[in-house]
Amino acid sequence: MFKARKYKELEKKLGYRFKNEALLARALTHASLRGAKKVTEDNERLEFVGDRVLGLAIVELLWETYPAATEGELARHLNRLVRGETCAKVGRQLGLGDYLMLSDSEAGSG
Repeated sequence: MFKARKYKELEKKLGYRFKNEALLARALTHASLRGAKKVTEDNERLEFVGDRVLGLAIVELLWETYPAATEGELARHLNRLVRGETCAKVGRQLGLGDYLMLSDSEAGSG
């Protein structure tokens, strides 16, 4: 599928219009493609930053939602929400796998 159309579909699903298509392409490019023809950047560094941004956004949400919660209670909520399994579930619900650029071996691993 033509990339621009594919990105428009993703933007519609997310309800967000990306300003930088090159950055979006990088965010959707798995490290398994590093070194492949014409692939010089992948999403690993963005993933590192994204994990921290997600954590901060969830912390703010929890802080406002549970004003009387202890640190331990907030930590349990945070860990439940930002763990890999939860993020993967949300990604599957959004169908993000259809937009990722993976190597054949990585795509075959599910």
